[in-house]
Amino acid sequence: AFQRSLPHPAIAAQIIAKDPSAWFNTVIIDKGSADGLYKGAPAVTSRGIAGQVVEVSAHQSKLMLIIDRNSAVDALVQRTRSRGVVKGAERDECYLDYVMHEEDMRVGDGVVSSGFDGVYPKGLLIGTVAAINFQGSDFFKEVKITPAVDFDTLEDGQVTFRTRGAKTLTLGWEEFIRRFLQHVLPSGFKKVRHYGPYSNSSSKQLEKARQAIRAHLLRIDAVCAANPQPLG
Repeated sequence: AFQRSLPHPAIAAQIIAKDPSAWFNTVIIDKGSADGLYKGAPAVTSRGIAGQVVEVSAHQSKLMLIIDRNSAVDALVQRTRSRGVVKGAERDECYLDYVMHEEDMRVGDGVVSSGFDGVYPKGLLIGTVAAINFQGSDFFKEVKITPAVDFDTLEDGQVTFRTRGAKTLTLGWEEFIRRFLQHVLPSGFKKVRHYGPYSNSSSKQLEKARQAIRAHLLRIDAVCAANPQPLG
């Protein structure tokens, strides 16, 4: 029933092996290119996002889980639409990186895929905010995420994969820039019409915009480094 509810062609697979290394969180599944899988294919369960395919053979594939340190998912906080990148950690947990200090966020907030990384469809559940540390860097706070998927029991269930028949998000440069400005510029920034060289209010908003753009560029860099498929 879950597979039929997905808005794109998909197949189900079983996990047949797990990487014994303590450095990586990857598993082997019983489907490959002969079944329509490809490098970069997203993997989901009935609970949420599990990971993506990083290696493919004819009848088997390697799946990198989102708790792997090399994973990165462009994400949104459901309640506020705040942006960030969900990255894996050494333990079975994730962190939402590049979230600016002024962003409204609470423990218990749901975190979903944004769809902007070109890998994961928009709106799939990643997890919930478990803890917020405001003592991070000058610009960003540290946000711990509890994944929606229980990776300790993942081997016992099915994982569903997007196949080649699914449509992939591609953006022209004009649409990319429009979305870029829509998401990174503070809402009040466009209302400032005059920027005097010594205006405190305008300089504060300019600095806020600069920090927001920096955060967005860091998110793009993190997602591009983690995902084998290029954006757009």
